[in-house]
Amino acid sequence: MQRKLSLILVSLLLLALIACGGGASVDDLFEEGIGHMRKGGEYLRSTSQYEGQGDLEAAEEEFEKAQAEYQSAIESFQAVLEQEPENTSALINLGAAYYSILDSDAAIATYQSALELAPDDAAIHSNLAAVYVNLQQLDQALVQYQRALELDPELAEAHFGLGVVYWQQKNNDLALAAFEKFLEFDTGEDPLASSQAAEYLQKLRGE
Repeated sequence: MQRKLSLILVSLLLLALIACGGGASVDDLFEEGIGHMRKGGEYLRSTSQYEGQGDLEAAEEEFEKAQAEYQSAIESFQAVLEQEPENTSALINLGAAYYSILDSDAAIATYQSALELAPDDAAIHSNLAAVYVNLQQLDQALVQYQRALELDPELAEAHFGLGVVYWQQKNNDLALAAFEKFLEFDTGEDPLASSQAAEYLQKLRGE
């Protein structure tokens, strides 16, 4: 399925969500956007399940529902930013929404804007790296993941993404170490990410 996200799980990106300040209307818009992001993630998980069962028609329907939710999320976060242009939380989530509809250029530009406001935010660097992985710009992804882990050595999704980069570069030793680190810091909030990391490790260990 060509349009389906092919790498770092959207649910991992959502780990970057943080609290939003501001007036009631801004809070309402922000929470509305978060709601759409969560629904979109649920539909994407259903997409994966149906694909695993070989029901491609149902998978396509769930994928389209996910895309509609992410488009609605984009509108909500853009509305927040109209009122608060330097709202980092809205920028982070807007970037995740763009990533989820496969608009890589918009996602990169949004994350770069967020980094101008919060250059030492590890999650933003990790999210930006995920976009570069999706574009197969692995060197740039590597730089961003390494920076994320310099800032937060226990950031699980950055270890996961780093493992994917090393796997694609066929650097098995480093990929193995990265996925082991992911499991070390994995909170279990995303069972699919945990199972995927376990699958990578089985392959890398030759099990």
